[in-house]
Parts: sequence; C-alpha cells; structure tokens
Amino acid sequence: MFKGILKTWKDDRGFGFIKPDDDSKDVFIHISAFVNASRRPWKGDIVYYQIEPDKNGKIKAVNARIEGEAIETTVSSRK
Repeated sequence: MFKGILKTWKDDRGFGFIKPDDDSKDVFIHISAFVNASRRPWKGDIVYYQIEPDKNGKIKAVNARIEGEAIETTVSSRK
C-alpha cells in the first residue's frame, strides 16, 4: 500500500489527485477507488491506496481507504 494526501478533490466530478508521501508524481484517483468507504473523501485526507495502470497506461489509485475511517465489511456466519 502507498500513502499520500488528497491534494485536490472535485466532489461534483468524483475525482482528484493524491500527493504521494515519497514526493513522486501525483496519482489520479476516482471515487470508485474508495472501496467500502463510510464517507466521501475531502481535500487534505490521508489516503492509503494501491496503484495500477489505466487503459491509457497512466497510473491510477485503486483499493483506496481514508485514514481513520472504519472499513465496512460483511461477515457471514456458518451454521
């Protein structure tokens, strides 16, 4: 997992950019990258994420979570 700060966020468009902690190039993030989030992201949030190339070969964030936010999971019980 990588860590960075949400540098910009356009809530009306559902995307923004993360400034990685290692000072590498900013990473694009779409609202769909926030899996099981309990709220929408805000500029300034600390974000943990993985990266993968998009269809054009550019890097994007995936499997992201906001620091301090509970991760919602579904637990099934067996009988």
